[in-house]
Amino acid sequence: MEQLKEQLAPNFRNDLSSLDLLLNRCSIMQHKKGSLICDRESYRPYGYFLIEGMAAASEVDIDKNHLHWVGLAGDFFTSTAHTYNVEVQNQDIHLLT
Repeated sequence: MEQLKEQLAPNFRNDLSSLDLLLNRCSIMQHKKGSLICDRESYRPYGYFLIEGMAAASEVDIDKNHLHWVGLAGDFFTSTAHTYNVEVQNQDIHLLT
């Protein structure tokens, strides 16, 4: 949790009370390399912050695999659904490293 706090602190302009409020409402999960964070069938209206590693969203079409985005340590991303898009996106999100 301290590593996350250090990475996020500059974004809060050192307003540690707001940062502490956010951290009290989040959970830290560890995933193994190559694991599926969420699949295209799931409705997960959550935001994710990558403390370390790399994640990617991909979509498998009939004959091709499309890479939509790659997230690096320090990046924030939403999963398969979010506040402004109630439809589930046709993407799988994997942890690459």
